[in-house]
Amino acid sequence: MKPNISHTIKCATASLTLVLALPSLAQTVVKETRETTDPGGTTETTTTTTTGTISDFGGERIVVRTESSTEPLTYRFSKTTTYVDETGAPVSIETVKSGLPVTVHYVKEGDELLARKVVVKKKTTTTPAGTTETTSTTTMGTISEFTPDNALVIRTESSPEPIRYKFSKTTTYVDEAGKPVSIKTVKSGLPVTVHYTKVDGGLVANKVIVRKTTTTERPPRTTETRTETKTTTTMGTINEFSPERVIIRTETSPDPLTYSFTKTTTYVDETGAPVSVDLVKAGLPVTVHYTTEGDSRVATKVVVRKKTTTVVPR
Repeated sequence: MKPNISHTIKCATASLTLVLALPSLAQTVVKETRETTDPGGTTETTTTTTTGTISDFGGERIVVRTESSTEPLTYRFSKTTTYVDETGAPVSIETVKSGLPVTVHYVKEGDELLARKVVVKKKTTTTPAGTTETTSTTTMGTISEFTPDNALVIRTESSPEPIRYKFSKTTTYVDEAGKPVSIKTVKSGLPVTVHYTKVDGGLVANKVIVRKTTTTERPPRTTETRTETKTTTTMGTINEFSPERVIIRTETSPDPLTYSFTKTTTYVDETGAPVSVDLVKAGLPVTVHYTTEGDSRVATKVVVRKKTTTVVPR
């Protein structure tokens, strides 16, 4: 019996079409790594990466569109999800938005994709002249330390450690409207957005946007509402200091007193000049201005006093 040549050709064509279609479905997977929690154990977590452009970001999800998938991919993120640039430097979550190219490192939990790390990549645009321009990365935070001839240190909500930037002769300082800002007005405690690039292993600030500090105005008091906030002060010595709290020992209390912080808590010396939070540590004498909210004490201002030593005469 002679083979059906027409049938054979059709089958071969269908098989070739299927083979060519498979890579396009797998192109969303760029890299795969395996992490073992215990060298002697058997627990393994497969982390996969996807490269694409953010379509939607907010709530508890990030939606990414890729060139290899007709439908966008949705990832859920958690408190442990990290956001970094291509150099590994932390990126403020406030700067992550639709339109940015990213690589998402994720694991699969049931039917969900859980993002572990989001790498924000540089966005390139082509000018009419045909040259390529690279958009620098941005970070939003609060100035922790500023020395015009040395460095700018920023604290952000997305990084446990402060981020340090260097300056160059071309670094500019502007407000949110783009108007030049005097370098003399840039100081600790101000909210800023830093545009930077990586040069020789360091982060170099190209532009520093000084944002407006926001204050909440209380409604005028009436005969029906007489809400008052009383600020109390405590003098003592720092026993413990962390980003979440400060513990003070005083001569008048047998037990140490614990105070929490807010974004508006300020750190100054006895003259009222700002003090870098990096210099606040255990052993320093301070005066804490605080308010009481329920059973908690919330520090509004921490005054770092000069440390005195007593010389015992011989």
